[in-house]
Amino acid sequence: MKPVSLHDYYECKRCYGASSMDFASLTDFYLPLIGTDAYSAYLALTRVDEGTFVHEDLFNYLGLTPGEFENALTALEAVGLVRTFISSVEGSSLFVYCLYAPLHAAEFNSDIMLSGTLKGKLGEEAYGHLLSRHQGASAMTDLEEVSASFPSYFKKTYDAKFYLSVNNDHKDEGKAKAQTGFDRVAFLDKLSALGLRKNALSEEEVIYCEKLAALYSLTEDTIAELVYGAIRPNVPVGKKIDRDVLARNAEIARPFRYLDPEKGEKSDVNSDTTLAKKVRMMDEIPPSAWLGILQNGHKPARADLKLVERLNLEIGLPGPCINALIEWVLKRNDNVLSASYCEKLAASMVRAGCKSARDAMDYLKRSNRKKKPVVQEEPEYVEEAPAKEEPAAKEEKEISDEDLDAALDRLFKE
Repeated sequence: MKPVSLHDYYECKRCYGASSMDFASLTDFYLPLIGTDAYSAYLALTRVDEGTFVHEDLFNYLGLTPGEFENALTALEAVGLVRTFISSVEGSSLFVYCLYAPLHAAEFNSDIMLSGTLKGKLGEEAYGHLLSRHQGASAMTDLEEVSASFPSYFKKTYDAKFYLSVNNDHKDEGKAKAQTGFDRVAFLDKLSALGLRKNALSEEEVIYCEKLAALYSLTEDTIAELVYGAIRPNVPVGKKIDRDVLARNAEIARPFRYLDPEKGEKSDVNSDTTLAKKVRMMDEIPPSAWLGILQNGHKPARADLKLVERLNLEIGLPGPCINALIEWVLKRNDNVLSASYCEKLAASMVRAGCKSARDAMDYLKRSNRKKKPVVQEEPEYVEEAPAKEEPAAKEEKEISDEDLDAALDRLFKE
């Protein structure tokens, strides 16, 4: 956010109804997350009358320096209690603080981002104790209910138009929504590129994915690939995602959030033969999706997805090369994806500078001609291509697409 000075102006807009403000939830669930300065600042802002005021008075009231107030405001923005807008007024800045009501206990608990963070801070037991304080009395299942019903009391038949005109699209616009910075368009575009229709997921599922991505610091591309691997194709919209699988894989992916995945390059293949099209598909489709294609659309095994992750994030082999490697190993290892074999080949391919699916196929073809069956005591595929063979490699890339297609077709039929 922009730094706030003593003489900058501010206004407050309350974006919630009076009944939405739940101070018990604010204290129990938000205070441990945002701290006392942010808690005090929020309460002070909710009491500000309509009009324009100077920040200096607010800082004096709260006993905070401008820097301390900025830190408090950042915390409030992060959990969705405040949204800040700015404009210029007479050489100074005007900050408009839009205030949102805290989520009630059930709503907070269903928000994986907020509830997960608070659980991590307080511990499961303390968090459960907080929830229990907000629960109502248990249902009287062992007693007979004799309460009056609505129709028994309101016996008059009212004009139907008063009922049909009721708006059922209430969206709780005044409730706090934690800010994630998630690019929904990029996420849906990635799912579409993987082969999933953009309307395959419900709004609630998209929001769940957004919060999961924020919780584990995952990019839109990464969470989309994880979602694709957790899709249940034969269930209705709204239940497409196996959330247990998605959450588990998101947690697995978390340790690598600081790494940028190797994306690879496009192959220099322009013909329209079946093999050329296959090479281009390898360049464009993520390895997790390629595994699904090789399994006739079924979800890849967790161990295979973990292997793909290691090949890309730890060893540094680009996705197109991983696809070619997977195809190679499966054809030569009786459809078994051996992790150790793949990792040793992948390391050699990285050292050889493979970037595209065609690079990988060329390398595997050359290695297949040079290598004899490997015994257990000898390291597999550790020999680098000699420097004197580089001109031959260049000549190989200069052959026609038709010759390349024929050569690769023979390769994959061997």
